Amino acid sequence: MYDEIRHCISCGKEFKPYRHDQATCGDKKCVKKSVLVRCKKYRQESKIRTEMKKRKGNNSVMDIANRAREEGLSYGQYVAKYGL
Repeated sequence: MYDEIRHCISCGKEFKPYRHDQATCGDKKCVKKSVLVRCKKYRQESKIRTEMKKRKGNNSVMDIANRAREEGLSYGQYVAKYGL
């Protein structure tokens, strides 16, 4: 147990953490709310990552590497030649 006193991110109650990364007081409602918030944040970040991949289109590293191989060039040579 750590000597510091923290405030629960869910209910605001003071508690002494058992782990260095503990952010909730340990009440089941607080833990559940914290997990739901983290899941929601992860889903949003995942959605953003997916959208970014779609926007990259043909300029992703793998696409460029494949086009370079088709022309018989290395990735670096292809990027230098076409200024990507």
